[in-house]
Formats: sequence, C-alpha cells, structure tokens
Amino acid sequence: SAVYETWSDGAVSAGVVWEGDAANVLRSSSFMPLGEMCQGRITKVLHPAFIHDHGGVTTFADAREGMEIGMLTAAPETLAKNISESARSLLVQDLQSADDCIGALMIFCGGLVMAIDTLMPLAAEQLSTVVGHNSVMGVCCFGEQGMSKGTAVHGNLMFGCLLFSSRPRGDQGLQSYVVSDML
Repeated sequence: SAVYETWSDGAVSAGVVWEGDAANVLRSSSFMPLGEMCQGRITKVLHPAFIHDHGGVTTFADAREGMEIGMLTAAPETLAKNISESARSLLVQDLQSADDCIGALMIFCGGLVMAIDTLMPLAAEQLSTVVGHNSVMGVCCFGEQGMSKGTAVHGNLMFGCLLFSSRPRGDQGLQSYVVSDML
C-alpha cells in the first residue's frame, strides 16, 4: 500500500478510519483504482477495498502476486459521460442510427454508481438521448463480469451496454450488441 499511497499522493488514505489493521478505502479509491497492466495497457480494473498496516491492499477483483499494476485516475464527470459515449460508439459501429435502436439495457457496477452518485441522473439522461429516448433500463450489481480474450473475467468499476435493434441483420432477426467499458 506504500506504493499506492505514493501514486495517489496520499489521497486514498486521507481521512479513512482504521479498524484494527485495515482501513476501508472503497470510496476514496473509486477515482484512483488500480489496474492490471498488459503490454503497457490497463486491461482490468481492480477496485481497492482495504489497505492494511502491513502494506497489503485488498481488491474486489482477483489479483495475484507478481501482477504488474498501474493506477488509473478519473473524475466523476468523465465517468458519467463515458456511459453514453459507449452506447454512442455501438450505434456508430453497429447500427445505422438511433432510429434503429429500440432499447438499451445498462449493467452498472455498484461501486461506479456510488462513486458518481449525484451524476447518475445526468448519465441516464445522456444515455437516453443517445438511444433516441427509447426504453432504457439499468441494473446495479457488485461482481460485474465481462469477456476478455474469450474468457469471463471479474472487473471493477465497469459498465456494460446492450442495445436492441429493430434492424434485421441477415436472416437472424433482431440483434443485440454489447460493449463493456471501464473508467
């Protein structure tokens, strides 16, 4: 946790309450989570839950000894905007226009929702605008899953977007498109 404290300039542990040998840093680490590095790029977000007086950090997602990690930073406004931008990228990539979208299902990490808190209504409105004010539903959960290189992984501070289209794709009928994003 000493390295993490250095990276965050002490912001992660500022004002936290220690109980025994650990301090809950769930809220203070939301905008400075750790991430698994792969070829110089963060591939999975690890949301720190506790720091320990012996120097350890407990994360919600699986971590292993020797894993190369880095620290991400984000602002609440950026995270709120990224939600609608992910849906927009799906529309541009896979649908011709918002008119082709008949609805969206968003799956939000509970930690992400807690972190952006008062900006969630704005994020929901921006998402609704992107998908043409069609039916939008969102669920919040802890332990969000996603695919990485064909394998299901548990990431943190994530959200996923499932768009439903009215436009047939070949002879397969209605199609859905999925995008997951992090910070």
